[in-house]
Amino acid sequence: MAVFLRGPVTALRHTFRSLNVRDYRFLWSSTLFQTAGQNMNTIAIGYYAYELTGSAAHLGGVVAAMGVPGLLVSLYGGALGDRLEKKTIIQVSQLFLALAALLIGVSISTETVTWGHLLVASSVYGTFMSFVWPVRQAIIPQTVTKELLLNASAINSMAMSIMTTIGPAIGGAIIALFGVASLFYTIGVLHVAAIILMVPIARYKGAPANKRLSILLEIVNGLRYVKANTIILLLLLLGLVQMTMMVPIRFVMPIFAKDVFGVGPDGLGMLMASMGIGSLAGALFVASLGAVERRGLILGLSGIFSGLLVLAFALTSRFLPLLALGTGLLFATGLIQSGRIAMQNSLILENVSAEYRGRVMSLSSMSWSLMPVGVFPLTILMAELGAPVALGIIAFVFVLISLAIVASSRQLRHLA
Repeated sequence: MAVFLRGPVTALRHTFRSLNVRDYRFLWSSTLFQTAGQNMNTIAIGYYAYELTGSAAHLGGVVAAMGVPGLLVSLYGGALGDRLEKKTIIQVSQLFLALAALLIGVSISTETVTWGHLLVASSVYGTFMSFVWPVRQAIIPQTVTKELLLNASAINSMAMSIMTTIGPAIGGAIIALFGVASLFYTIGVLHVAAIILMVPIARYKGAPANKRLSILLEIVNGLRYVKANTIILLLLLLGLVQMTMMVPIRFVMPIFAKDVFGVGPDGLGMLMASMGIGSLAGALFVASLGAVERRGLILGLSGIFSGLLVLAFALTSRFLPLLALGTGLLFATGLIQSGRIAMQNSLILENVSAEYRGRVMSLSSMSWSLMPVGVFPLTILMAELGAPVALGIIAFVFVLISLAIVASSRQLRHLA
C-alpha cells in the first residue's frame, strides 16, 4: 500500500509548492473563506425560499435572481479587472456580499422577511459575485509562475471543493441547531474574513489600458479577441453548457431532500456534502497531474460522463430513492465536475493573452451567472413532471450536446 501511494503523495507534495508563494497562499486562503460563504449561501437561500413559500418555482426565481445581474455586469467587471487594481475590486465586492447576507439575517430575526427580500438579496449577491470571480481567476497567473499554473488552478478549485464539501454540511447543522438567521450571519462573517485575508497581498495592476478607449470599447475588443480564437471559444462553450445544465443540480437539492428522499436539513447537508467530497477528490487528482496530453479530449469526455452520472441519479431517485445511493452518485458527479472545471480554467488561462485575461474570465464567469438562471426552467419542469423526471430529461439532452461538441471539434480533441 505504501508503494502504491508513494507516487500520488509525491506528486501532491510537488503540487503544493505553489502555496509556498506568499501572495498565492493568501489568495488561496481568501478563496477558501469566500467559497465557504458562497456555498452556505446556496443552501441558505434555497432552503429558506422553499421553507417560506413551499414553491419550487419561487425557489427557482430566487436562485435565478442571483444569475441575471451577472449576465449584465460580468463583462464590465472583467474589463475593470484588466484596467484597474484587482485586489481592491475583490475586497469591495466582498464587502457588499457580506452586507447582503447580514441584512437578510436581520430581516429573518425581526420576522420582517418576505420572498421579495430574498429576491433582492439574491440579486445583490449575484451582481458582486460577477465582479469577484473573473478577477480572482485573472489574478492567479500574476501570483505563480507559468509552470505552476495548472496546479495552482487545481488547488484553487480544491479550496472551492473543500468548502463545497463541508460548507453545506455545516450550514445544515447551523440551521438545525440555531436557525436559518444564524446561517446568514455566519455567511456575512466569512466574507469579512475573506476581505481581511486579501490585505497582505501585493497590488497587481492590470495591463496598461489605452486611455482613449472606453470600457465599452474594451469589452468589444475582448469579444473580438474571443471570436478570433477558436479554442478559447470552444472552452467557453463547454463551460457554458456544463454550468447551465449540470451544475444547477446543487440548487435543487432542497427539493430532492424534502420531496424525494424525505429528509430534513441534516440530510440535505449530506447530499450536498457528498458532491463536495467528490469535488475535493477531483481537484486533488488534477492537482497531482504533471504534463498531460490530449487535455481537450479528456475535458470533452468528462462532460459526457458527468451527464451520464446525473442521469443515473435522476433514474435511481425515481425508481429507487435511497439516500445512500443518491449520495454515492453525487460524490462521483462532484469528482468529475470539479476536475473538469479546474482543467478548463487552466487551459483558458494558458491560451489567453495576459491583457485579455480579465475579460475572457468574465465570459467564463457569465457561465456561473447563467447557472442559477438555468435553475428556473429546471424547477418549472420539476413542478410539472416531478424532480427526478425533469432532471433526467436535462441530463439526457446534456449528454447529446456534449457528444456532438466532442465529435465535431478535431481541434478540441487534439488540444494538448
